[in-house]
Amino acid sequence: MLIDWKRIGKRIDPSDFFKEKKKIAVEIGFGKGDFLLNYSKIFDDNLIGIEISEYSVNNFIKKYKFIENIRIIHSEAFFALGHIFKENTVDKIFIIFPDPWPKKRQEKKRFLKKEFFDRCSFVLKNDGEIFIITDEKLLSEYIEENVTPNFLKKEVPKIYLELSKNTKYGKKWSNLKKDF
Repeated sequence: MLIDWKRIGKRIDPSDFFKEKKKIAVEIGFGKGDFLLNYSKIFDDNLIGIEISEYSVNNFIKKYKFIENIRIIHSEAFFALGHIFKENTVDKIFIIFPDPWPKKRQEKKRFLKKEFFDRCSFVLKNDGEIFIITDEKLLSEYIEENVTPNFLKKEVPKIYLELSKNTKYGKKWSNLKKDF
């Protein structure tokens, strides 16, 4: 389930790590893996979860190592998109409730910047898409004003919103009646 990209030593085509060739969907910062897991039950895509937290990676693998259509990469997302994946190998990228770093002085900590989207553009296929689900209006406005690439979908399909409601932060924001 864990893709040992350090041992491989070169850029990878994620489809090489699955028995069946299907669309490749990537979730960046999967946390507990709720979105990945729920998505895998509904859609027939092959999934890659990228997570920087070793704790989250180990917990997910321990619980769900037998799921055939999910693979995990333990890495920082900016690095993974720029150095691990081959060009034009990903169909969809999901970013569910990213840390918004809402204060002006924290803006430099946001990873959703032009450079990040440039790396997304490198790995996405020509008809690839990015879906970002956030409860933070300031982050949404920042992305639209500063870095909106043509492959970023402004309208997120309802099914993806429903799946995001079953994540840790989706439940939290739903209970607080926040829009996302």
